[in-house]
Amino acid sequence: MANNSKGFLLAVDIDGTLLTHDHRLLPQVREAVRHARRHGIQLALVSARSVNAVRTVLNMLGDVDHAICFGGALTMSMEGGALLMRPAAKRSHLCPADVAKVLAFARKYDLALAAYSADVARVPTPDDRMRQEFSQTQEPFEFAAVSAQDPVFKFLAISHAANADDLDRLGADLSPDLSAVRSHRTYLEIGPQGVSKGRALTDLAVDLGLDLENAVAVGDSNNDASMLRAVGHPVAMGDATTEIRQLAKLITATAAEGGVARAIDHFAKALWRIPPSRAEQEVKAGWVS
Repeated sequence: MANNSKGFLLAVDIDGTLLTHDHRLLPQVREAVRHARRHGIQLALVSARSVNAVRTVLNMLGDVDHAICFGGALTMSMEGGALLMRPAAKRSHLCPADVAKVLAFARKYDLALAAYSADVARVPTPDDRMRQEFSQTQEPFEFAAVSAQDPVFKFLAISHAANADDLDRLGADLSPDLSAVRSHRTYLEIGPQGVSKGRALTDLAVDLGLDLENAVAVGDSNNDASMLRAVGHPVAMGDATTEIRQLAKLITATAAEGGVARAIDHFAKALWRIPPSRAEQEVKAGWVS
C-alpha cells in the first residue's frame, strides 16, 4: 500500500507518559488527545501493558484508533466500533523452551514473575511486588502455576530495589531468542526476540499506508527506544531516561505537568496544521540540539 503523506500517526506510551507515575490521566491530556483525534490524527497507544490493562486506560481516555500491547506482540485496531486483536509479530509467543528458561531464571535470581496471556496474567509464586503492580494497573491476575506449554506473550520480572542495577546483566543471561528490556528501574520485560514497540509501529504504519517520517512518538523509558527510532518526530518526556532523551528531537514536560498535552499542542501548529487544543497554550517544550 502506498504511503499517504497527508496522514498522521501519534504513538504514545502509557505509564509515565500518557499517565502520571501514580497512574492518573490529567484532564488537559485527555482533552488534547481527543482534540487531535477529532482533527483526523490517528492515535496509537503503545505499551508493555496487557490487553486488559490497556482497556482500563481506555475507560479513562475514551476510544483510540489503535493499541499495541505486550511491548509489540499484539495490536488492536478499532473496527466497527470495537477494538479487534491481531498478532503484531510473526512470532508473538515465547516457545516452550524459553518459557521454561525464564521460569528457572526468575527462581535463580529471586525475581517476582508474571506470565501474560491475552486474557490473564499468571503469577506462579505469591509476591507483594506483583500484588502492588496489579493493584496499580487494575488488571486481572491469578496466583497459578505457569507451564512451559502455556501461550505466553511476555513475562514481567521485578527485582528487589537493592538488586535493580543487576537487571541488565541478568537480562544478558537469557537466550538469544529472547528480548529483555527494562521498562522501569526494577522491571524487566521479557518477550520473543524481534518483538518491539518500534517493529509493531512500523508494521501498523505499513498497514495504514502512513509514512513514519510524519509520525510522532512520545515515551519516557528505555523500552520506548525502538518506537522513537522508528518515527520522524521522537519526543521524550521531561523525566525520561538518558537514552530516550538522547533519541528525542523534542523534550516536553513530565507526565505530572501534562507533557503529552504540550507535545500535542506543539505539533498541532508545527506539523499537523490544526487548531491548538487550548487557546494561547504556552508550550514550554524545546527542541534538542
